[in-house]
Amino acid sequence: MRQSKFLQIAGFMIALLSLTTQSTWAQTTVTLPAACQNCPTGPDSDGDGVPDATDACPGTPAGTPVGANGCPTAPAFPAGYVHCNGVITQVVDVTNPITGKTWMDRNLGASQVATSSTDAASYGDLFQWGRFADGHQCRTSGTIEEVASTIVPNAGNTWDGLFIINRASPFSWYLTTTNMEDVWQGVSGDNSPCPIGYRLPTEFELIQERLSWSSNNAAGAYASPLKLLLAGSRAGTALGAPVDAVGSFGQYWTRNVENPNSRYLFLTSSNAVMSAGQRVQGMSVRCIKN
Repeated sequence: MRQSKFLQIAGFMIALLSLTTQSTWAQTTVTLPAACQNCPTGPDSDGDGVPDATDACPGTPAGTPVGANGCPTAPAFPAGYVHCNGVITQVVDVTNPITGKTWMDRNLGASQVATSSTDAASYGDLFQWGRFADGHQCRTSGTIEEVASTIVPNAGNTWDGLFIINRASPFSWYLTTTNMEDVWQGVSGDNSPCPIGYRLPTEFELIQERLSWSSNNAAGAYASPLKLLLAGSRAGTALGAPVDAVGSFGQYWTRNVENPNSRYLFLTSSNAVMSAGQRVQGMSVRCIKN
C-alpha cells in the first residue's frame, strides 16, 4: 500500500517536472531576438545590405560601411565638394596589371563606367587646373570674367562655383601662375578634388599607362583597364566658356606644372600625346590611388 502511494507521488513529481520543463522550454522558444528590421526585400546587386529598389548609391564597393540609404557613411570626398546634378561619383577601383597602378574606374563626375569612347554618361566634369570641386567643374556652371585673388575655395568669393574666363596671358584662373605647385600635389593637396586616399596622377604615371595600351590613340585608351574617353574640354579663354570637342578629344590633367601652364594627356582618334595646357581650360580628371 505504502509502495503504491510512493509510486503515485513519484509519478506526480515526474509529471510536474515534465510540465515545468515544457513550460520553461515553451517560454524560451518564444523569447527570440527581434525580427531583422533592415533585411533586403529584393535584389541587392552590390551586396551592401540595402535592396536595389531603395539603394541611393548603387555600385558601392564591397566592404564599404553604408547607411540606411546605401550610401557610404564615411566621407569619400573632401568637405565642401559640390557634386554636379546630385551625381555622387562612385569610388570603384581598377588596376592595370601591366603598370600595377590602381585608379578610379571612371572620371570625376561620371555616373557610370564608360561603355564606349563617346559614352556621355561617363564624360564627367571639366576642372580648371588647380581648382577645388566648388561647382565650377560642372559642364553647365555659370561663368565669370574675374581672375581669382586667392586659391581658397568656398570662402565667400564672387567666383565660387563659377567657371573663370581669362582671355589675357598667361591664361590662368588665378592672378599668378607661380607658387601653385602644391595645390594639386598628393592626397593632401590644398585643392585636390579626388576622394580621400586618391590624388591627381603625375605625368609619368599617365605616360606609363599610355605605353601599356594596345594602340596609341583613343581606341587604345578605351580598351585599357582605365577606359579613358573623349569627354571634350571647356574653353576658358572664350566668351561663355563653351564645352567643345566632345566625342573628338579627350584631355586629362596631371598634377605636374610647366609654368605658366600645366601638363595633360591629349587624346584623339589618331594619336595620344602629353602636352602643356592653359590652367584656365576645363579638362577631365581621373584619380589614382595613393
